[in-house]
Amino acid sequence: MRKYLTGLTLLLISVKALAFSYTLEIPQAQLQTKVDEMMPLERGNFLVTLTLSRPIVDLSAGDDLIAIDCQIDALALGSLTGTGTTRIIGNLTYDPESAAFFFKNPKVEKLTIKNLPDAYLPDVKDITQMAVANILATYPVYKLDETKQDEKLAMSFLQSVQVKNKKLIVTLGLNNKAADKIVSSNN
Repeated sequence: MRKYLTGLTLLLISVKALAFSYTLEIPQAQLQTKVDEMMPLERGNFLVTLTLSRPIVDLSAGDDLIAIDCQIDALALGSLTGTGTTRIIGNLTYDPESAAFFFKNPKVEKLTIKNLPDAYLPDVKDITQMAVANILATYPVYKLDETKQDEKLAMSFLQSVQVKNKKLIVTLGLNNKAADKIVSSNN
């Protein structure tokens, strides 16, 4: 019996040392579908109402960034309207409580609105930046699906999130705390 327990302990220690790793790949098309579902998004205040629609997800922005190109419609002072495009870039962050990925530090990289005088563009960009930060902090870009076994596993063992080759790469594995818990519960 002691030999069995020693062997089991050595096996568990080796599991801790190797700490299994699994990669979940979420293709750009799958993210596109999820982002399509959350649009249009609308935010406004007493001066301007902004609506983001027709998103195009781009995972080739580099440096683990995700970009979303959108149509933007602006209604200012109740009667002035403008339509254009915007490009929003940012990193993704994972929230374990909601099992969802959110934009982190979204930045309006580009903004064009037809018939808007250039003098107003910086102010509209600032308003857009504030609205985008609020909107994207509220709505998940991607939510893990508990009915899919690999995504359910990701909820417990997520180690890192990267963007590579137009895919969201989610690396799963036992972190040291999880491995320690397994080893100590079997001793």
